[in-house]
Amino acid sequence: MSPEEFSKRESIVMAARTLPIASQQAIQFSADRAVAYIGEHTAESTGLNDRDACVIAASRLQWALIPARLKLDGLVSEHELATMLDCFQGALAFPDEFEETADTLCEHWGVVPEEAQYTEIGGLVAKLRALSAIQLFALRDALEQAWHRGVKQGVSPRDVLATLGIGLTQDSLF
Repeated sequence: MSPEEFSKRESIVMAARTLPIASQQAIQFSADRAVAYIGEHTAESTGLNDRDACVIAASRLQWALIPARLKLDGLVSEHELATMLDCFQGALAFPDEFEETADTLCEHWGVVPEEAQYTEIGGLVAKLRALSAIQLFALRDALEQAWHRGVKQGVSPRDVLATLGIGLTQDSLF
């Protein structure tokens, strides 16, 4: 990391100090990737500054989320959603955590990941392990929104997910 990149990273992390600790951590663990992206997209020939590069990054990210969310439609039940919300409770995930989603869920429920298939959460864990990286990102993003725009605001998480194009399956009684 160059001195200029290090300075940008530190500036990002310092600006986050007034945020709740979970938000600070998400920014701290995301800063290196953000600085790398900004550095790759602010060449003099583009005329973009750091803010402009971030706006374009957010737009591209939203573009990638739409088809990924469509793949999540009908994937989980209301009970499985509640199981995941209980585990993640609005945590702001950073990229290194996405691929650990299934194992984090197992840990939260006191399940050995290799033995998850024999437990109540086995089906959900199998679904999570079958998701692509972009689908895991879309899921964790949707869980954050279901918590912060839903649970914390007195709105049904199901309704929040519906605004993202993600429907839930019916829970089975048997």
